Amino acid sequence: MNATIKLSSKYEVVIPRAAREALGLKADDAGRLIDALEQGAFRGVIMEMTLMQLTVRPLPLVADEYELLLSYFPNLELEPVSREVLLDAAAWRARHRLRTPDAILLATGMRSGTTAAVTNDDRWRVSASEGIETILLALLSG
Repeated sequence: MNATIKLSSKYEVVIPRAAREALGLKADDAGRLIDALEQGAFRGVIMEMTLMQLTVRPLPLVADEYELLLSYFPNLELEPVSREVLLDAAAWRARHRLRTPDAILLATGMRSGTTAAVTNDDRWRVSASEGIETILLALLSG
């Protein structure tokens, strides 16, 4: 059963793997999410490590284009993975048994003041205890 979740300026969203892959706008729901981000419905935050994750396979063909897209995409901030973020991520991993990249992304979001995380990973619901609401990308409808 689909749930309708309105994205508005009250949400500041962490964008994990599922949504990052959606930058190609292959899925309708992901495309609407990216369109809403571009139009300023909310502020998006991703970690700089995403540049590495996105450019591994297409190197050298489109790596520069991905970097430009992420660096200049409207309302999207690339946040550094600092020592503080890594220590926070270790705590997330210990408390919630998240995978390391997920823990780093959520810790990045927490340090950036995000209020919601968009993902297809139901395990991220544990982030609510840390003040970050989980919005399942699969449940978004337009």
